[in-house]
Amino acid sequence: MIKNKRPQGSAILTTMFLMFGILTISMIGLDIIMGGMAARRAQGSSARAFYSAESGAERALSAFKLRGDDILANADCNGSYFDIDSAESGGPIVCQTTPEIYWLLNNNALPSYWVKIENINARTVELIARGSFMQTNRDLYIRFCLPSCAPPKTSGDADDCGGMCK
Repeated sequence: MIKNKRPQGSAILTTMFLMFGILTISMIGLDIIMGGMAARRAQGSSARAFYSAESGAERALSAFKLRGDDILANADCNGSYFDIDSAESGGPIVCQTTPEIYWLLNNNALPSYWVKIENINARTVELIARGSFMQTNRDLYIRFCLPSCAPPKTSGDADDCGGMCK
């Protein structure tokens, strides 16, 4: 009788090494895919935060267009957070030391923003609008001059911003 001299268990050992290699390659591929998804999610959050900050800046600029002289006259607004709702509604100009957070569509699952009047110097105003979404913040810094063409100024007079009244 001839005995089989092949080593016992080598097929199992080879299979285990192959399975370990496939598992390692699969884990590396999964890590790459998950990293890409996280980067995509972060970029989406960043874009939503930026658009939210832009919404706050647009509302603040609109309020300055409607009631700019009233805002400039309020000494509490320099370096304070701006309550846009009160300015838009025609109510008193309210500026405070804590941010007034606005949620888009009044839904706290959506992006939010606040606006701070950073500096008022004569007719030049600096605003910071911060948008937030899923722990991502984006800031917009805006500097503008609020022209003054109210009576008694007439067409051709200086508007205090380097231009002329129309």
